[in-house]
Amino acid sequence: MISKRKYLFGTTVLAGILSIAAPSFAQTAPTAPQQDEDEVEEVVVTGSRIARPETSGTIPGVQVGEQDIEERLFTNAGDILNDIPLVGGGANLNGTNGGQTASLGVTYIDLLNLGTARTLTLVNGRRFVSNNSATIFVAGNETGSQVDASTIPVALIDRVDILTVGGAAAYGADAVSGVVNYVLKDDYEGAQIQILGGETFKEHDAGRYSINGVWGQNFLDGRLNVAVSGEYSFINDVRASDRSVRSNNPGLTGNPLNGAQRNPAFVPGGTAGVFLGTTVDNILPSVFRPNLRGNTLTRGGLIFNVTQTNNTAENPTIAGYVPGSAPIPVSPAFFQPGNAFRMPGFAQVSPAAWSGANAFTLLQQVPITPFGACITSATDVCAFAPASLTAAQVTAARARYGLSPTLTAAQVLAVVQANRPTAREYYAANPSTNVNDFIGTFIPGVPDIANPSGTAGILPRRAVPIRFDPTGNIVGYDLAGELATNPAAPGTNTTSAGGDGELRTDATALRVRQERYVANVIANYQITDNLRFYTENLYSDAEVRNPLANAGLQNSAGGTTPENAGLLVNVNHPFLTAANRTSLANAGITGNFILSRNNEDVVNSTEQVSTNETFRSVNGISGDFSLFGRDFGFDISHSYGKADTFVEFSAINDAAYAMAVDAVQVGSNVVCRAQRDGLASYIASYGGNPATGFIPGAIIQPISTIGPDGIRTQSLFAPTITQAMVDACQPLNVFGEGRASQAAKDFVSTRESFTNESTQNFTQATLTGSLFDLPAGPLQFAVTGEYRKEELTYFASTLGGTGRTRSAPSATTEGSIEATEYGLELRIPLLGEGFNIPFVKSLELNPAIRYTELEGEAETYRNLSGTIVTPTYDGDREEVYTLAGTWEVNDQLLLRGNISKSVRNPSIVELFLGNQAFFTSATDPCRAAGYNAGAQPAVRRVNCIAEVRRIAAANGGALIAQNGVSTPITSDADAEAFILNVGSAGYGVSGASFTGVIAGRQTLVPEKGDSFTFGFVARPSFIPNLIVAADYLEITVTDALGPLLATDSANFCYDSTSYPNNTPDIGVNSCSGIQRDATFNFTNGFELPYFNLGGTRVKAINANLSYSVGLSDVFSTDMDLGTLAFRSNIYYLMEYSTSGIGDFSDASPSENSLANPSWKTQASILYNRGPFNARWTTNFQDAAIVRSGVLQATAEQANVVRYDAYTLHNLSLGYDVNENITARFVVDNVFDMQELGNNGYLNQVYVDSIGRRWTASLTYTF
Repeated sequence: MISKRKYLFGTTVLAGILSIAAPSFAQTAPTAPQQDEDEVEEVVVTGSRIARPETSGTIPGVQVGEQDIEERLFTNAGDILNDIPLVGGGANLNGTNGGQTASLGVTYIDLLNLGTARTLTLVNGRRFVSNNSATIFVAGNETGSQVDASTIPVALIDRVDILTVGGAAAYGADAVSGVVNYVLKDDYEGAQIQILGGETFKEHDAGRYSINGVWGQNFLDGRLNVAVSGEYSFINDVRASDRSVRSNNPGLTGNPLNGAQRNPAFVPGGTAGVFLGTTVDNILPSVFRPNLRGNTLTRGGLIFNVTQTNNTAENPTIAGYVPGSAPIPVSPAFFQPGNAFRMPGFAQVSPAAWSGANAFTLLQQVPITPFGACITSATDVCAFAPASLTAAQVTAARARYGLSPTLTAAQVLAVVQANRPTAREYYAANPSTNVNDFIGTFIPGVPDIANPSGTAGILPRRAVPIRFDPTGNIVGYDLAGELATNPAAPGTNTTSAGGDGELRTDATALRVRQERYVANVIANYQITDNLRFYTENLYSDAEVRNPLANAGLQNSAGGTTPENAGLLVNVNHPFLTAANRTSLANAGITGNFILSRNNEDVVNSTEQVSTNETFRSVNGISGDFSLFGRDFGFDISHSYGKADTFVEFSAINDAAYAMAVDAVQVGSNVVCRAQRDGLASYIASYGGNPATGFIPGAIIQPISTIGPDGIRTQSLFAPTITQAMVDACQPLNVFGEGRASQAAKDFVSTRESFTNESTQNFTQATLTGSLFDLPAGPLQFAVTGEYRKEELTYFASTLGGTGRTRSAPSATTEGSIEATEYGLELRIPLLGEGFNIPFVKSLELNPAIRYTELEGEAETYRNLSGTIVTPTYDGDREEVYTLAGTWEVNDQLLLRGNISKSVRNPSIVELFLGNQAFFTSATDPCRAAGYNAGAQPAVRRVNCIAEVRRIAAANGGALIAQNGVSTPITSDADAEAFILNVGSAGYGVSGASFTGVIAGRQTLVPEKGDSFTFGFVARPSFIPNLIVAADYLEITVTDALGPLLATDSANFCYDSTSYPNNTPDIGVNSCSGIQRDATFNFTNGFELPYFNLGGTRVKAINANLSYSVGLSDVFSTDMDLGTLAFRSNIYYLMEYSTSGIGDFSDASPSENSLANPSWKTQASILYNRGPFNARWTTNFQDAAIVRSGVLQATAEQANVVRYDAYTLHNLSLGYDVNENITARFVVDNVFDMQELGNNGYLNQVYVDSIGRRWTASLTYTF
């Protein structure tokens, strides 16, 4: 090993700036003066078009060298960039990348936080095959050609160049935010093996282990060099339950005191309200609490009533009644046929009954709403402050309080509210009251009985929360948590602080498990003195596991789709015991009830496994020649890459599950009802057609399959029940945890999978040289031509492709694109040495232009109308350019800048995605609270009224109001009244999810990035070895590509002056894809395409500083005191704005936020003396604000209005034991920072969630 290290902070001047090889440029670079080992060295970097980007050339950026990689003990090529300030969160092993199964464990880089699809990742200056799957269900829904950096061999990386805006002219399309170029070691000689391992200090988990080796040797008198590397690495997963700061699930929940403060200015008949508003009462809207529990479901199963309204004395529970149907007779059947809201066997109390906008506090702190109307007592108008009064109650209140007949009904209501306590005020004044009396009286769905206490006059019902324990017994359930003893405690029907609710931190992955094998063979052969053959060959096999992937494995009272809704159960179900029935009766349940449970125990495995296999081979020749007395260089290469992804995860077969839980007693056996009744009778009991096996209420989904003629054919798939399914059915016990038989689990569970196949053929040719001599030097050029063909195929297993599980059916996508690019780069020296012009040592222009053209084609298919279609794309030729320049004032100062235009072409998915069904929900702009709002309220109001009339006309001239009454719509006044929904006589927004279809579109245009940078590089002579570089950069991305989501689709439609066809506004008619039912609610069938709209603008300063000094010089001694060095990268974000319409007239800022902090800095102090070296690295992220709209939130709007700064420290120690052995020890997160200051805010995208950990390695070189 080298016994004395050199910290190299030097740069090239401009050599190598244009060419991938450019030997002539290296020859023209100024020669660096001879220096001591302790001084800064000038290093000429070759092998990339832009060299040493942080302090030379025209493009700002950062570089990570071999020494950084070795000393930090990185085992994943993506981790090398994680703490670079100008790199965003991207996709990585931390978490589950948004829960998208196709992206589990991948590492995609995100420069400037503009999105991973806008960062071009290269290896040795060449494109690398992407493994991003051909589906919208990927990390961030970013459907570009991202490269998984974890496939790149760490052991062979020589350095990583990170270039920000302006690299597209040299490297090609898609480099909108910049380029990351991994440069591998070349001409390697010798052998090296490294063993590495580590874990956390405190928890002794998060283990990571690696062994890698490199061997290289010259043959044939040095004309042939072969290098081989191999790596094995294992990184273990970490769950939130493994961390003390996460295990008790801290977080924000609604503050019950917000909006509950009485208004001292209230006087009867006046204009002031009874209560201060939520934005003026100086009460935080939310509070931070540990131990937040979920109250919608448990593993064993929560029990709810089937009623949807509050159980007051005036509206008691009706045993055996299901809303919307006749009373159900007692029957051994598990499910009641005829409910149209479910798949076979599924019942839904009400869409989103316990979630989203319908969530409500366990103890009302404001006038009772929405379920508590006015609890009437024998002696008073209302026991509690009501939200509304009936006409009769208004009359009674006038008499009770002696009110003037001139007061309006609203003013009378205010008087009642002023004289009556809220439920929470009553509880505070009477803390001995059983909190379950409030819950039973006001909260729908919780089992309840008549209140046996003295408060029954005003709180007539007492809640009896119950659940199934793991053994199947029914036990009590603490729903209130802290609220049971603290009237000021928070608590809603979905979340409470404390209590017996679900604490599912074990289901939150802080990091997933990865096992990776990478092999690489690099060789080059000098055929002649002027001709060289080279080859790069890589194979990577990475397996990623998430041990507890439970998406879709539940039936919940908060479920918003039929498959995930709570289960409707009859007390006579054969798997219920006599003791169960007694417990249910004691809770007031003698007929049917709702079971809400996690279903992880009914599948054979909850593990999700993703296998990514990548192969890449690059073969090329390079050389140089002389012509007309000038030297030229060339490089011609072809790359072939193939990436296959196979993902497997557990799912529930919906139809099988429905049949299995619908069990009956036959003699001494429990069997599926379908087996007892027979297929025909079973289907008929649901109102289905025995001839087809289809049951009404099942969701019909669009799918595609190969037709008899071999052409992929779209169709609408209707789930059916077959005789084979009946024969195979096994009854499923869902009462308790783990009580299902293995046979039943085998029947209802399945391992769903999908496969993605990606191939890339990439041919690149470069010619470099000089054309003629200018007074200041030769005019140099680089001509580049590229051809690239990429192919993607994505298909799912049979169940996944037909939507027979809890996921939407996966669309099959098969398509290809062909890109042709060619360009010219010039280096034009205008002034140089010999001109003797003051303040001008050199002046150069570096213009570059590139043209790119994209064509594409997808698989031929037959659409729903029977037409055979072959989608094609023929894009226009796009121009990419850079006009750059450098002005070297003297040896101490260089000024640089560039103006650039870049593009990102549409991807295969954006162009050709098959009709991908998905579940979604949307905020309706035509609701009462939104129809007269938006960017153009008057336009939206007119369009929403017109939409009501249009939907009514399609439904016989009437719509169904929230109260269930058919309401004629014959005028604009009728339509507006329906929207306003006064007295529930109009539009009742359900909030339910619905299905939509998103598809690629062949009329897309490329995204455009316009950028501008200027900056300087300073090497002050009065501080030897100091280099400072700083650049201002600005980029504006327009025509942003993305899917048109449901809420945006509706907003664009109803805010358009072109309604009902808003194509002139956004290039596509989003109005045509909106579907509504007879209640005016959004319903299944939304059609949402990809489109070009919107933009992002970034303005920032990126600065780099490096300095080194020999301590012997500092202290004027001959003793070797070692070398001390300092380096820093500072990123100051001045603006990060997004625009929905792309012209930034509606710009929404997000700089100085947690995602985009104003300041991010990495600073390292390095010390080297003899065989010992040490490094202390500090990463700093500035404090951030929370916004409400475009302004900073106030204490009235957010609990946390400012997030503390976050600082992370890492230590690295190294020692050369001898010439062959080096030992290293690294401590990451030295001070164990796992949260943002004292706020307790936890977010693993911005905060290290693993904690303090060590890694040790031994490297043997021979």
